[in-house]
Amino acid sequence: MSTLLALLIACTPQLTSPPVAPSLSTDVVSTDVAPAAEQHRPVMSYDEALANLDTNLIRARSLAARYATDGGRWAEVAALWATRGRMTGSYGDLARAEDAYSVSFALAPEGAGPLLGRARLHLSLHRLDAAEADLDVVDGHLMLDDSKQAEILRLRGDLALQRGEIDDATALYQRSMALQPTLSARYGLTQLQLWRGEHDATLAGLDEVEAMVVGDAPSVRMWLELQRGIVELSRERYDEALAHYLDAEARLPGHWLVAEHIAEVTALLGRRDEALERYHAVVVATGHPEFMDAIAGLHLGAGDAKTAEPWLARAEAAYARQLALFPEAAAGHALDHLLEHGSDPAQAVTLALANVATRPNAEAWTKLATAHRQASELTAARHALDQAIAQGWESLDRYEEERALAEALGDDARAGAATSRIAALKVGHAG
Repeated sequence: MSTLLALLIACTPQLTSPPVAPSLSTDVVSTDVAPAAEQHRPVMSYDEALANLDTNLIRARSLAARYATDGGRWAEVAALWATRGRMTGSYGDLARAEDAYSVSFALAPEGAGPLLGRARLHLSLHRLDAAEADLDVVDGHLMLDDSKQAEILRLRGDLALQRGEIDDATALYQRSMALQPTLSARYGLTQLQLWRGEHDATLAGLDEVEAMVVGDAPSVRMWLELQRGIVELSRERYDEALAHYLDAEARLPGHWLVAEHIAEVTALLGRRDEALERYHAVVVATGHPEFMDAIAGLHLGAGDAKTAEPWLARAEAAYARQLALFPEAAAGHALDHLLEHGSDPAQAVTLALANVATRPNAEAWTKLATAHRQASELTAARHALDQAIAQGWESLDRYEEERALAEALGDDARAGAATSRIAALKVGHAG
């Protein structure tokens, strides 16, 4: 198995890395696990992994140019660009993947082409209807083997999760696992556990996913260690989160995604100077506005608005470019910027409405509630938050917004109940 192809699409609401989060859908199922002493030994660095991928990409592009009418060659180029985009977080790489898929489909017979690959890319970019349309075409093909059927079910599970259809997502992941167990479908079930606030069960589920990994697979093991850290971060266990992030760094040294999570938790632990240094390095490596916002936030927290201002301006310009290129994928991140630093509540409401129309899950509904509340539209905020609650989302974000809204409405009982749930989630009890 190529570890370079191990990072594929999983659009998980709890993950905030731009523009997409990788998953595990090309991994081979196995009960073999590397010996414990070997699991933290770095097999390669992030730079080496990216260099290997670039070598494969150069070769694939050369072959596509030589056999210019072979749609399969262009599909390979598209898949490699998409993989690169997921590794780097680059919208430019994903745009190149989209262009290569367009060439491949133009060369394919009508109704044919790399539909599953394009569906994964659409999911990466939060184009849920487009992804579903591609899956419907594949489903219409005869004689699909178990592997493809399982992958279609798994992708439909991801779609259902993004739409907040939690029962459907659960059933689809389970059907996929029953047909052919894969890391991606099992990981989907762990996402649902975290969705319900079942932190310890999520960690156990991630252990089960890792037990299916074959060999060293540094990128996959890095990703799973990162998820463990995110679970601990979601209940504000910052020291535990940092330990997992450092283990993730040991698996695949130099990955910007790990570096930004380490920066985040060091800031939360009060190590401001260290966090600033780390965030600066991540901005240099990626140019992502989320981390410009983080730098600005640290300066604002220290009362230094003058230093924060140019960082906020840079972030706003970068978000505008992202929204122009891939509005569905960029909306959630740009919305976070507006909710935290924006001066026009109506603008935040407009973007929050677009975000919830794209992927109506509980996270998006909660952000819409926040936008409405900041705009003093409390009835609309209550309606939006009720949609999140109906999906059974158990998270600090949901309850913190519920408390803020209850306080704005003068509902002391509901504010108190939300405070109790926040305390319970921080110690890991969802029931």
